[in-house]
Amino acid sequence: MGSKYIFISILITALILLPNLSISIAVGENVYKLPVSSIKIHGYDGLVTPTTRFYYSRSYGDDEVNVVDTSGYWSWQDYPFPVPSTEPVEVNVLVNGEFAAWKPVTVWAVIPEGEWSKILLRVDGKLYDPVYNNPIQYDRVLWIYANDVPILWGSTPQRYNWTVTTDVTLFYSLFKGNVTFEIWLPNVIAPSIGVTGRFLLNVTLLLYPGEKPANLPDVIIPLWKREVFKKNVPSKTFELNVPQNVTRAVLLLHTKGNGDDEFWYYNGDIVRELKIYSDDKLLALVHPMHTIYTGGFSPYLWRPLPSVRAYAEEPTFVDLTGALPLIVGEHNLTVELSGIYGGNWQISGALLLWTTDETVKYELVDYSATPSLDKQTTQESGYTHFTVTSEFESVVSSKIYVGDEVFLATSYYKALFTATRKYNDYYDNLTINEYRVSKLTYDVLEGDTSKSFEWVYEWNAPLDVKYNGVVEVYGDLDQASVSNPVPGAIVEYIVVTQELRTKTQLTDDTGTHNKVLAEKLHAAVKWNIDLIFISHTGAVVTGVGFALATNGKTVHGLLFDTPVDGEPQTWIYTRATAARTYVGELGTHLYEIVGDNLYYKYF
Repeated sequence: MGSKYIFISILITALILLPNLSISIAVGENVYKLPVSSIKIHGYDGLVTPTTRFYYSRSYGDDEVNVVDTSGYWSWQDYPFPVPSTEPVEVNVLVNGEFAAWKPVTVWAVIPEGEWSKILLRVDGKLYDPVYNNPIQYDRVLWIYANDVPILWGSTPQRYNWTVTTDVTLFYSLFKGNVTFEIWLPNVIAPSIGVTGRFLLNVTLLLYPGEKPANLPDVIIPLWKREVFKKNVPSKTFELNVPQNVTRAVLLLHTKGNGDDEFWYYNGDIVRELKIYSDDKLLALVHPMHTIYTGGFSPYLWRPLPSVRAYAEEPTFVDLTGALPLIVGEHNLTVELSGIYGGNWQISGALLLWTTDETVKYELVDYSATPSLDKQTTQESGYTHFTVTSEFESVVSSKIYVGDEVFLATSYYKALFTATRKYNDYYDNLTINEYRVSKLTYDVLEGDTSKSFEWVYEWNAPLDVKYNGVVEVYGDLDQASVSNPVPGAIVEYIVVTQELRTKTQLTDDTGTHNKVLAEKLHAAVKWNIDLIFISHTGAVVTGVGFALATNGKTVHGLLFDTPVDGEPQTWIYTRATAARTYVGELGTHLYEIVGDNLYYKYF
């Protein structure tokens, strides 16, 4: 029950009426149940434009390193990117593209000839309304594909301007000649309910001239663009055809829950397991990332900083090199998603392949895959306690014969998901931790030792949400009617702490290469959502009477590469931001904390 209060704020900002939910109404000592489907949205906006700035950043090592500038926008998703000092070649993929309908936009861009040391994808967008001059809209998905391969899966904010930049160097092999880009930003224009905002997008590739990075995939095979899974369609099987000259393979995967499963960790039994099989062999088990979009819980939580990786999500990577005998050639690839509560899930993915011109043969040496799932529910002192642990571990080894050389490739993968939840009608405390690690060791049994290497990709994503909330009624609810409306309010206090830490390490004949990205967010809000009850079980939202929100985020980046002339090539980046928003009788105030200084603005 406690989670249903949280979904009231989701309902308000996303315009989704969920027919099976209810919330508690406190009238004196009595508590009544109000169906969420009876709350009507009317004229809800209540957001003002805050101003933001970069607060703190630094870099060590190469003085020529620059940080990608995303200033001048209402909101941004801040990845720390070291970029070359050279000016990038800009390729305009989309210029002032308008999104006002539920359909993708397909464009073509010609990539100039050259060699690039880094490739970034930047999206600059704004919300506008050329018809009514009242740009109101809600968060939407934003997905970008290059030749059917997902290169950005994310979302939009709810108001004003935003920007997001993501590193797409991994997709180097796609960016040649004439490339087909598909941009998916499904939008709805509904003037009858005041939703009139259109999204205007600019999409740009930034290609930095220089030596091409080593160890990039040669071929990328799109697997799924937007495959939909539902409670009554939890699995699908696809034909897979992988060429015979592959020496390494990595699965790239994105997931997105919708409807009742957008915030899946508050519906059903919390856990979702995405399993991928080649024929009858289980290759991977993935737990989806607990992404919180700008309509989640309360929009004031995400002003001006979105939650972790909301605008450009971090994909899941699973090495499948040890399983090459199970995927090379023609096979049936089955995807199964268990635990779906409602709504639907969409997945997108690709296979990253490293190939050779020599003859390749494969021999399976070892295969083990062990999933386990444990769920417990107990009642104590008026609270419901729920715990779940889902774990998967696999080891797959194969001999790979490349010409006259023999390699032993071993892929190790582990996924661990734990969650605890304690809740009643007024209180909800949820703690989740997602951990996964994918590791490849590639050892030479015969031949050139320079081809030995080890690759490790580690992911750790904790989430903690604390919630208290209740609906208050300021009058006699039994007498409420259209002619005799009774005022009330939804009063919520929400605290969200969320992190994502990823580490990629590659050890080859040139040394050890590390990349670490860490993002941590702490956001809190107390807000009153004003209601007018027009019946015992029906109310209209009239606005926000009070809101006090604080939002802080730190982003860390570390790039450590092989020493040159004895000097380590290390790049360290830290950025911290914080803001406070107040909405009350005196207007709206924004406090910006910059280092030790407090900046105050009044609206």
